[in-house]
Amino acid sequence: MPTERRERPVKPLSLFAALIPIISIIVVMLVAVLRFGAEPHIPLILCTGIAAIVGIAHGHKWADLQKAALKSVTSGLEAVLILALMGGLVATWIISGTVPAMVYYGLEIIHPKIFLFASCALCALVSLACGSSWTTAATIGIALMGIGTGLGVNPALTAGAVISGVYFGDRLSPMSDFTNLTSAVTRVNLFDHIRHMLPTSVPALALALLIYLILGLGAVHGQDTAIVDSMRTTLEANFNLNPFLLLPPVLVILMVVFRVPAIPGMVGGIALGCIMYILFQGGGGDWAAAAENLLNSINYGASIITGDQYIDSLLNRGGIQGMMGTISLMIFALAFGGVLDEIGSSRTISVYLLKAVRKTGSLVLLTIATCICCNALTGDVYVSIVLPNQMYGDEFKRQGLSTTNLSRALEDGACVSSCLFPWNACGAYMTATLGVNSFVYAPFAFANLFTPVISVIFGFTGFTMTKMTPEERRQAAAELAEKGEQMLETSN
Repeated sequence: MPTERRERPVKPLSLFAALIPIISIIVVMLVAVLRFGAEPHIPLILCTGIAAIVGIAHGHKWADLQKAALKSVTSGLEAVLILALMGGLVATWIISGTVPAMVYYGLEIIHPKIFLFASCALCALVSLACGSSWTTAATIGIALMGIGTGLGVNPALTAGAVISGVYFGDRLSPMSDFTNLTSAVTRVNLFDHIRHMLPTSVPALALALLIYLILGLGAVHGQDTAIVDSMRTTLEANFNLNPFLLLPPVLVILMVVFRVPAIPGMVGGIALGCIMYILFQGGGGDWAAAAENLLNSINYGASIITGDQYIDSLLNRGGIQGMMGTISLMIFALAFGGVLDEIGSSRTISVYLLKAVRKTGSLVLLTIATCICCNALTGDVYVSIVLPNQMYGDEFKRQGLSTTNLSRALEDGACVSSCLFPWNACGAYMTATLGVNSFVYAPFAFANLFTPVISVIFGFTGFTMTKMTPEERRQAAAELAEKGEQMLETSN
């Protein structure tokens, strides 16, 4: 008689085995991204395969690993849809004149005596509007570096002000890929996540602005605003600008305040952008041409040619198809995290690290420190969000803390520190774009430095550390029970 095939038992990972996928992502990212300038997509796929091999060697079935990866990806589908809609939203806001109006009116606040203060504020405004720290730095940031040089401002100070502004706006923009990825991996509502970041982000920016105001008073020696005047003239010549075009950003703020679901809110933002385009930039009554431009822009992104390199690089972006690179990266990152969770790699490592955790403050400190270390070691901010989430997500649940605390800690650690290391992809980009090394501008990127400090202080004091609702606590207890764990009787 045929003998029954016996199932191999699943062996728990040793610390060495658990570190193999982590070490692989560090090595592969450093080599692929920094040495060869590759995008992180392929390294993530490769390291997911390495994690799967480790799992199979310890008794896991491929079918189970694939199921875990797909489950993790499925959990991020809402964010994927939101990102696609964001592409359409950005495009409509550009062609309607909303983004140009924000830049135009923002440039009016540039004055030599408050140059650093105004630079940070303007970058925050534009980055919030377009959802991209990279785009804002490559457009407004470059212009401000040139203006700062003409004014006699230390380039490190100018770059620090730009960095503080662009990352503040990026993190709080519902159009940001960082923000959407963090929302997806932690399964936190997008606007709940943004709202919970305000208590750490706003004070950090306020302190930074105060310091820039004080420093700026003694940093200006001359005055050269030719770049600003050129940009404003170009915008005036190519768009019908008026204050009504600022209504869409106001809508986004109201969505956050009144907790409107993200997807209907994005659709509403696109619709309002279309209305603004028809009313103010509609092509002289040629409705067929206007409709065609709208449809093409929403799908493929805005196509604006003004002849000004700064303005063109800022405005030619967006579109649903333009978000596919970010969406695919999010999918691969989620799959990697799902396999890590299934084989128990992140849990094994976190057991050793969590031995030092006794209270909420030390948990927040460990999470943020791990995010910063991941940025320094892997060179990729997406991995710096996914890995700590896998490592400490269950501990936040065990302590009865709302997952919004985890999502905030991830961004307060990973996002703001990604640009402070010159070998990190974000740091390398900002260094090349602004012409100032990351290590040189880092001491002056005050908002980026203050944010994680404030977040840790709030962790130890308990201020704004939201507890789970009874329903969330029951759900968390059920999820932990499936893993053989239980919640703490009392939360710190």
